[in-house]
Amino acid sequence: MSIVSSPTTVTPASSSQQISNPNNTISQTGFLQILIAQLKNQDPSNPLSSDQFITENTQFAQLQQLMNMNTALGKLSNQNQNNAYATSLIGKNITTNSATVTVNGTSISKAAYSLPQNAADVQATIVDSNGNTIVTQDLGPQNAGTNTFQWNGRGTNGNYIANGTYTVEFSATDSNGNSIPVSQSAGTVTGVQFSPGGTTLTTNLGTTINLNNVTGVSS
Repeated sequence: MSIVSSPTTVTPASSSQQISNPNNTISQTGFLQILIAQLKNQDPSNPLSSDQFITENTQFAQLQQLMNMNTALGKLSNQNQNNAYATSLIGKNITTNSATVTVNGTSISKAAYSLPQNAADVQATIVDSNGNTIVTQDLGPQNAGTNTFQWNGRGTNGNYIANGTYTVEFSATDSNGNSIPVSQSAGTVTGVQFSPGGTTLTTNLGTTINLNNVTGVSS
């Protein structure tokens, strides 16, 4: 069987059903459909020769290998682009879709946030993995730009909280009580780690951020 430059159409000998390919391209599935149709509707008095059958099966195997190779090369190209982008973030300030702190004994990571203008009051609310509020702390007036928040690891009752990762939700208002948008800053990127599970960034605040969670970059 040969692949011609005109639209590919197979008309079985005993059926009016056609397999058309107006784009002059044959996919893996389309190639298999043509081969099956040819075998199913061959002339019993002039069956497909074994040599031709082997040739067509070889063409099918080659097509499958090429498609697998193209898929693998595409994934490799995307991964290389992803890694190059992650590396370019070293030394840059990044923002994320959420801010978290990690509690490990007496060691508690910092959280950061960014304000577009001076705020008369900023509040930080600590939330656990179940969405329960642990404590809300009033941080008072804060200047525009990136600011850091160091939680003491205690809840409303003054007791230390169990080890784990907690979400920090920031809110800010101006002198008139109007809300000010707060960006969740993750700090300055200091390192990049590549792993099968994805690319992660480490920052000067000691946090680890998945590259997919980065929402903004600045110098």
